[in-house]
Amino acid sequence: MLNRNRTASHYKPCGKCGGMYSTLSLSSHYRRCELNRLKGSKDVLKNSKKKSILATIACSVLRNEILPVLRDDEITKAIVSDDLTIAFGNRMCQKYRSPHLYKMIRARLRCVAKLFLILKKKTHVYKFEQFFDSEYYDCIISAINEMCQLNEETGKYKSASTAFAIGSYLKKISFYLLSELIKNKNKEKQNDVKYFLQLLQEGLQHDVYKTVEENQQEQKRRKIIELPSSDDILLLRNYLNRKRNFYMQCLKKEYSYNNWKRLMSVILISLQLFNRRRAGEMERVKIEDYLKYERLKDDNEMLGCMSAEEKKRKKGYIRFLIRGKRCRGGNRENFEGIQMISKFRKQTNISERNPYLFGLPGKDDFNHLLATRLLNQYSKLCGAKKPHTLRGIELRKHIATKCGTMNLGDVELKDVADYLGHNEKIHLDHYRLPSATKDIVRMSNILECAQGSINESLDEIGERYSISENSCNGIFEESKNEDNFNNPTSGKFIRYISYVLYFSFSLYRRHAKESQKNILD
Repeated sequence: MLNRNRTASHYKPCGKCGGMYSTLSLSSHYRRCELNRLKGSKDVLKNSKKKSILATIACSVLRNEILPVLRDDEITKAIVSDDLTIAFGNRMCQKYRSPHLYKMIRARLRCVAKLFLILKKKTHVYKFEQFFDSEYYDCIISAINEMCQLNEETGKYKSASTAFAIGSYLKKISFYLLSELIKNKNKEKQNDVKYFLQLLQEGLQHDVYKTVEENQQEQKRRKIIELPSSDDILLLRNYLNRKRNFYMQCLKKEYSYNNWKRLMSVILISLQLFNRRRAGEMERVKIEDYLKYERLKDDNEMLGCMSAEEKKRKKGYIRFLIRGKRCRGGNRENFEGIQMISKFRKQTNISERNPYLFGLPGKDDFNHLLATRLLNQYSKLCGAKKPHTLRGIELRKHIATKCGTMNLGDVELKDVADYLGHNEKIHLDHYRLPSATKDIVRMSNILECAQGSINESLDEIGERYSISENSCNGIFEESKNEDNFNNPTSGKFIRYISYVLYFSFSLYRRHAKESQKNILD
């Protein structure tokens, strides 16, 4: 019997034949219609959405991979129905071609569509392109504040990072729209977009970005970051080593998919723990990159100055490049484990199109292990006292903070930052945590001496922290032989100038005391 209460939204097209069926009967029809469908696959709604997308300008990646995965709501309908939003999606698909970035493209499209829906409610304008005009600038700022939930009393955004991101997306869409108008020779609309873009670049700085910066700095100050202890890291490393050896012995006796997957999981987390790289970088290591690994040869000059034990240890390491950054492959045991999981790759029925070293079988050709979930799991199983500190970002902050206590030179610090895969400024400002011990112990003595709370002089404090004239001369002699001494931004140059200023001030104070004493006498 026909149900007259149903609307058009209750019916969806079949991904194979295109016929319209109710949401209740679509799955049963698709099983009969698509005979080559894999058992257990959940692609009924995804293929149905591919048929229902009417945006003709959407590229194949946007139509087949990105839009069908979005949940069916008002935001997705706003994305599909607007040409400029679809064009922005096409632009991102051309720039970010790697499949693991599709999730980021979906998030950006939904963010832009949310702003578009708020603007439509405020102005009743139904094309996103029309808002790129100077008369709608104030309306856009108001919509950003509403979307990110700005509290007028406290002056804080609830989602400060979203406010910054949406401003960046609007600029990118403006530049794209301007380039399309130049191609179409629409000079009148070009001027409108240029004026809007000028307002956007100048106005966002004080209307949005300044508040965002203050909010983020306040959050950063108040955020408590607990670094993992060396004991917990050692517990995790030993646990992974034991599990790796156990699964390797099991696979040598008899192949088992579960043991193969567990061995691969253990090796992945071992490499991440050793190299302190980001989870996404390690889990997406490609086989071609790994096969280009390098190791120290017997005729290497650096091996000549090492002991026999150290030579043996260094020869056990390999190095291969990932995504343009350097990365070691780990020790000899991990290398043997990788060889073993590669040996059973065909037997596990992994797609030949899967390029990842830690790839998994499945319908998706780019399926792989997820390092974040595995690290969370193994941190609890290893018996660590504080497993919540054994996370990727905390481990990277741990090594950056440890480097700060080692007093590394400029060259060594740059090498560490390059190895970890980030800029030297990011290494110092974002990853390295300030040392509370240094601030409390050293600076408190200097400040107390300055206000006369202690009888110790600044000279005595300097001597206690190894600041002496001999050390200054030593640094000067050492620095004269270095090329970077003539560079005003080098660490040696700055330390030398600091010592010279310190001792000049000390000599001035001594001379002033002697002069005052002679006058009194």
